[in-house]
Parts: sequence; C-alpha cells; structure tokens
Amino acid sequence: VKATITIKQAAINQHPIHGDRFVHSDGGKIQMFGKPLDRTWSLLSRSAVNGSRELFLKHDPIEMGWSIGDQVGVATTSRGESTKHKIVDIRPATDEHVPIVRAQAGAEEPHLPAANAVDGNLDSLWSSYLGSSGEHWLQMDLAWVSNLTRIRIFFREPRYAPEYQVDVKTSLGGSWQTVANITDGKAGWREIPMS
Repeated sequence: VKATITIKQAAINQHPIHGDRFVHSDGGKIQMFGKPLDRTWSLLSRSAVNGSRELFLKHDPIEMGWSIGDQVGVATTSRGESTKHKIVDIRPATDEHVPIVRAQAGAEEPHLPAANAVDGNLDSLWSSYLGSSGEHWLQMDLAWVSNLTRIRIFFREPRYAPEYQVDVKTSLGGSWQTVANITDGKAGWREIPMS
C-alpha cells in the first residue's frame, strides 16, 4: 500500500505528547525517501517582502545541494503562514552594494563629522584628529543585515590610518568580531575582503 501523507496546518485531533503534526504507525511500517543534502535550511541575507519572487540567502544553494525543480518551504519570522515554492532558477552569488544609512564616531571635528564618511562625496571627509587614543573609530549602520564579502575604504592624503582593524557584528545585539587587521595602511582606495 502506498500513501501520500500531508501534515495539515490545523489538525482535528491533538496528541497529548506530539501535538497536532506527527506521523504514527500502529504496527505498520513507514518509509521516507529523499536525496541527502549537506544543509537543509538557510537564513535570508536580507528581508523579503510578501510576494517576493527572489530570495537572497546566507548560504550558497549549490553548495547546500539544492537544484532547480526542488521544492522549498519559506518559514515566516512573524505569525504569518509558511509557504511552499519550487526553485525555478539559481543565480551565482554576486556582490551587491549595501547602503550605509548612518555613521557615528568616537570623535569628530565640528566641520568634519562622521556623516561625511558615508555621504558618497570623496571631497568631504571625517576626521578624529582631536580625539584621544580610544576615540579613533567609525561605526556604520547598514540598511539591512547582510553577509558582507568585502568593504572598500577611501583615505585622503595626508590623513590616513597606517594601522587599523575592521570589526563586524553578526547580529544586531551581538558582540564585535575582528575580521581584518590592516598594518600597511595608505592613502587612496583600499579593498578589504571579509574572512
């Protein structure tokens, strides 16, 4: 005998131990088949609005063993309903520009505020020249939680840091983790890969 088992969202009877979503066999045999996957789930690298047809994942779907034609479930982080979808395309991971929405600093000169560091204008700058030794830091808030692959920094002559480190938070409430230590800083553009 073959059967298709569908676990419904709202069951009629609730088991006192297993709840309302379980499979049970009373003397029979249940076998389930599927392909082995290195990873069966991932998180989104950025939020998706209701009705989105494209998802950005924290993990590479090819490396996880996912394929075009596979069905995936998308679970909500709110009280909405989870949904089932079919993978129709998998594109290679690419870098995308992540907007910076705000900058703050340990110290800044009145005419050279931290906001200048992220205004997109290479002729404006931030400076912590008058700050004490523990105040020479710049913190940037991104538009969304992102899986960073690299950052680009531009230092103008003659003000640049010969040594600095790059720290990130892996969650909004998490602690800072150092991902790069730069000991050969110089003026101009610097691209720093995230390890």
